[in-house]
Amino acid sequence: MTKMETKKDHQLLDLNSLGTLKIYLLLAFTIWIARFWHSPNFGLYEDDYSRVIIAMEMTGPELWDFISNLLLRFGGQGRPLHPGLIYLFSFLGGKLGGLHVVYWIGFVILVVNAILFYNLLNRLFAHQVFALTGALAFCLFPVDTTQAFITHSLGLQPSLTFLLIAFHLYLSDKRKLSYLFAFGSLVCYEVFFPVFLAAPLLKNKWDSSLVREILGHALVLGFIAVFIIVIRNIIGEDRVANLDILSSILTSIQQMIIGPAVSLATYLYRPIKSLFALDGESLILMTLSFSVLAWALSALKLDSSTDVLRLRTTIHSQFFRLEIPVFFRQLGRLALIGLIVLVLAYPFTYTVSAFIVTGRDSRVHSASVIGVSILSGCVCSFILFITSIYRKKLLAAVGLAGFFALCIGSGLIVQRDYEISWDYQQAFWKDVVRLCPDITDGTVILVDEKVLNNPDQIQAFSWSLPGVLFQLYHFPNEWKFTPRVYRLKEFWQNEIASAGSTSQLSRIIWGWVEPSDRERTLDLSNIILLEVNNGQLTRRTEPLTIDRQILPLKKMPASGPLPFEKGILYEYLIRMSNEERINYLK
Repeated sequence: MTKMETKKDHQLLDLNSLGTLKIYLLLAFTIWIARFWHSPNFGLYEDDYSRVIIAMEMTGPELWDFISNLLLRFGGQGRPLHPGLIYLFSFLGGKLGGLHVVYWIGFVILVVNAILFYNLLNRLFAHQVFALTGALAFCLFPVDTTQAFITHSLGLQPSLTFLLIAFHLYLSDKRKLSYLFAFGSLVCYEVFFPVFLAAPLLKNKWDSSLVREILGHALVLGFIAVFIIVIRNIIGEDRVANLDILSSILTSIQQMIIGPAVSLATYLYRPIKSLFALDGESLILMTLSFSVLAWALSALKLDSSTDVLRLRTTIHSQFFRLEIPVFFRQLGRLALIGLIVLVLAYPFTYTVSAFIVTGRDSRVHSASVIGVSILSGCVCSFILFITSIYRKKLLAAVGLAGFFALCIGSGLIVQRDYEISWDYQQAFWKDVVRLCPDITDGTVILVDEKVLNNPDQIQAFSWSLPGVLFQLYHFPNEWKFTPRVYRLKEFWQNEIASAGSTSQLSRIIWGWVEPSDRERTLDLSNIILLEVNNGQLTRRTEPLTIDRQILPLKKMPASGPLPFEKGILYEYLIRMSNEERINYLK
């Protein structure tokens, strides 16, 4: 191929067909619609109760003491930046306006990541169609459904930020600084760290020195990983202290095989599934998004005047030679990089199976967003280029915009679950406050776990349930046992039937148990049992009769408000609750 032909291949796309600012605004618009459109109606979920709401109540000195101790002791399960950043951003959001500002901070972090990724794709292949479609796939990645979950947007997404900055620094030949940011990614959320192994492959020049560079790069990252493992072992971090090397290696291999296949299949399946959950609002938003995306993709200028594939014969030879342009060869190289990066997203995903694609555990696929998005950019570029040759580029742009609009529909379904989960929590705690006006030192409120409803994508009633009550109210400091709400195990009556009032509290309740409550025996005179009657949560007033044992519960007093100072959660869970009756029961 001549130099003139090579140059012409590189000019097939006009880099100025969409301005940079327009691209950034398009990415921000896409993320807001797909992840945060319903965020004014979002609340707190699962880990948020043990981090976000506590940080929002902190003073500046308290925050400084917490973060400094976290860093000095290498706390937070050996990844101190994870809780540290969650507390820092939650504190700032709380001081600047409350929970809705915390969600805005999470949105900004996701937008920053999208811009970093778009610029990275531009560095890998200077064709805007590749960078734009890959960045849109990045923004709309439907496999990990936790992007708006505050604990993840403030604590997991910054790890991706560190990784993307590390890639940029490495490509700018600032390797020492890039390793510092890779280290930051590791001590923030470790699943992104192995992806940085692919950094040498991102260079445009693959020559004989590449193997040496990869080996040296892998040694540095291996040293960093071993260093962190040793530190975690010294501080007694459970997952490292109990590490079985052989089983860990086998688990990593299994995850690297299963994860990419599940991630790619779910990426294609979930947008199609959104077709069966359309409502009026989703249809309007998807139509709007489709129009914007179709305009953006059709604005990309492609030159189809050149033969893309050239079939030539050699003089005095009967052999044919298929000549592939630089554009396609570049896409092939990038697709290979995408596959490698996709596999590298899973070596450190020990705790959650790669088969899971629903709920908070879908975070197992969070690091695969880079590889899948690179592959998406390659596929979309190929489609748009080929169709432009046959004067069908507009049709392809409309088709791709339709697929991305379906991804937005998938994101709206996830948002709906977040909204419903918060409605469930508000309705439940409003009932608890109404039914339990007689809380005293050591009161335990028990509710049957089977009656509480949980949306698919984010739990309304999770392990954090016991810690909510003391954030609703400020109880007296002299109380020995903070009142808590626990969910009952499925066969809790059997335990009481065999042990009676001497049964330990921890043997009848499900999930996390406050350490001070684990060895407590049942004090039935201070226990409130909540049941479901006629489709509503009610308080049991008559004694329990189990295996001919009559066990009296805490007596119901005259109704009235709890005489305690209200905590920060009261404003969000009770005062701002929906007056409309919400059915949170199964």
